[in-house]
Amino acid sequence: MAVEIAIPVDEKVSKYIQVLVETERKSHSDVVRALLEEGYKGEIEKLYTSYSRGEITLRRMARRLGLNYRELYQLLANKNLPL
Repeated sequence: MAVEIAIPVDEKVSKYIQVLVETERKSHSDVVRALLEEGYKGEIEKLYTSYSRGEITLRRMARRLGLNYRELYQLLANKNLPL
């Protein structure tokens, strides 16, 4: 399910988004969506690394990603990341 989010951004970020819009010939929405998704993927990787090192639990990882256990297990399975 998609939700719409409106947020103010710094002028530098706005300029960066505009450059991406022009160079990639995509809409503002598509560019911002891609940036957010990349950030989310990076957070998953960072948290999974912390979990692998024993620094955090799966419970904490799920909570930080806004998921329940089942959703986290499915996410990890889809990415072929072992528990």
